[in-house]
Amino acid sequence: GLLAVTVTAAVARHLGPAGFGVLSFALSLVLLFGTFWTLGLSGLIVRELVREPGRGAELIGTVTGLRLIGGVVAVVAALALTVVLGTDAQTRQAVAILAVGVLTLYAFDGIDFWLQAQVRSRNAVIARSVALVVASAINVGLIVVDAPLMAFVVAAALEYALAGVGLLFVYVRLGGQPRAWTFSTTLTRRLLTVSWPLILSGIANAINLRVDQLMLGTMKGHEAVGTYAAAARLYAMVNVAMYDAVNGIESRHKGKDNRASALVSASGAPSDGDIYAAAVSAAHAVLVGEFSSDAAIVAACDAQKQSDLAALGDGNKVAKGDLWGASVGNQVRALRQNDGSSPTEPPQPAGTGPGQFRG
Repeated sequence: GLLAVTVTAAVARHLGPAGFGVLSFALSLVLLFGTFWTLGLSGLIVRELVREPGRGAELIGTVTGLRLIGGVVAVVAALALTVVLGTDAQTRQAVAILAVGVLTLYAFDGIDFWLQAQVRSRNAVIARSVALVVASAINVGLIVVDAPLMAFVVAAALEYALAGVGLLFVYVRLGGQPRAWTFSTTLTRRLLTVSWPLILSGIANAINLRVDQLMLGTMKGHEAVGTYAAAARLYAMVNVAMYDAVNGIESRHKGKDNRASALVSASGAPSDGDIYAAAVSAAHAVLVGEFSSDAAIVAACDAQKQSDLAALGDGNKVAKGDLWGASVGNQVRALRQNDGSSPTEPPQPAGTGPGQFRG
């Protein structure tokens, strides 16, 4: 949420583009092989746990075994890729440390499926939230003492590891018995037979999400990756906010082809609002929200907004566009608070039925 975004921004500023670039590059490299960690089993395991709750120990034990095997393959693949790409020793060390943390989380992630099947996902959220708070506190402390880059790498890995250990703690507190877990080769074959299309699509998706930072790091260096990692999410949020602000007003006009909203529904958009004022205010809301702790940036954004709106003139149309745009910008920020931009477990689609993830 807001805590993760704020601390990540503070870490990025402390490390600078080069240092933050190493951290982002290493994490992207590890998560590039995320499909080997997950094996496309998430929805399948929840379904099986709902159908056959009495086989929980076997299902969780099998998933844990598969993810440990897949995790080892992912770690080896990630380290091998660092050699192929010719990365420096520091980057390879960062990849190894982060891989251990991620492996710890995914080793116990089967517990999350068990919680989902029992409609107890709140406990998983609490475990991950505690890990985030602890890791954030450590990051703040590291900033205060001016710690080196590798300390922040360890802190990032620790967040993953704490989340995994937290899930195990929750499982035991709720009466689960890890010693009862068993690994089934028969179940393994059945699950992988069904999940292989998901594995292939996961690999393609991982490449699409991570290859840009890997290419930048290889061709332009870590400083370029750091700058890109810090700017890419903000750029996307600003563009989405401006699009939805303008699209909301345009969609209220009869006779126009209505386009789907990206994140924010057009409901409530003023049909007589000024689209230019809406776009300006939407971008402004995102920027001042993301940089609320930097008075200089907020002042610059405020001045630019006043100048842009003044050029549009006074009037009710501009005022309505201004209010609508600000509302859209704030909603985009709220919707993107848990978008996975910080080192946390990627979100899962929410549902309301038994066995479906609930945020």
